[in-house]
Amino acid sequence: MALSLIVQEVVHLRQMLKELRVLQKAPTEVFVDNESAKKLASNPIFHQRTKHIDVRHHFVRERVQMKQIEVLRVPGSDNVADAFTKPLPRATFEKHRAAMGLMSREEFEKPTRNAENQ
Repeated sequence: MALSLIVQEVVHLRQMLKELRVLQKAPTEVFVDNESAKKLASNPIFHQRTKHIDVRHHFVRERVQMKQIEVLRVPGSDNVADAFTKPLPRATFEKHRAAMGLMSREEFEKPTRNAENQ
């Protein structure tokens, strides 16, 4: 489960910041595009359908209850991480690339004004 892996990283980074005396007052926001994962992480209610939940889900749930993380939903169409994990139509890829502040090859290879003046 990808959510548990990122939560482990968040816990590690928060601990490192604490050791550097940089306190994190607010929970770290973790974005998921899976509504079921968000509900499992945020809902501490136990019932028959959640009886066999993996220990990784419990770890995430504990961190939510401890207010170390907050799991938020991002619509799949706005999930920029998809640019790294799945093939996308060019327009969607370009949208995500721009949202991350990355340049296209054409933008990168385009000469700048300073280079032209030299």
